[in-house]
Amino acid sequence: MLVERIGTQAHAAEIAGISPQQLHNIMTGKSSPSLMPVAKLAEAAGVRLDWLISGTGPMLREEPAPSAPATAPVAPGIDRELFGRLVDGLGRLYRDERVSLPEFELGRVAAEEYEAIVAASDDDAERLTMVKLVVEKHRRLLRTENPGSRKLGA
Repeated sequence: MLVERIGTQAHAAEIAGISPQQLHNIMTGKSSPSLMPVAKLAEAAGVRLDWLISGTGPMLREEPAPSAPATAPVAPGIDRELFGRLVDGLGRLYRDERVSLPEFELGRVAAEEYEAIVAASDDDAERLTMVKLVVEKHRRLLRTENPGSRKLGA
């Protein structure tokens, strides 16, 4: 699906930074991709990486999130501490799970989760608790979709 949105397999392989043969092996199920080539292909195809991982939410980046209209801000300002904790928690999770995630993608995922948290609660303590729940949700998704990404012996 990503390759079709991009054009040719050769162009998709170039974008992903892998050989055409590696892309063919991934497409035929002979090998599993790492997150970085998938993230590059998703970016080029305009497909949301979280949709590829979980199958939930809007598929395309230009589609509005179901929780709020794309043009209306959820909050008038940013709670920098809350956003920082969210970025820190998600960043640590991806490092701990040994899953490579480009910084721009980490920021985008954190921003989407931040908007959902802010829309769901006005209580600061509850929002901080929700950060932990969001990180655990992503941990479950990563372990379900990437069972080999877990640290051995941890």
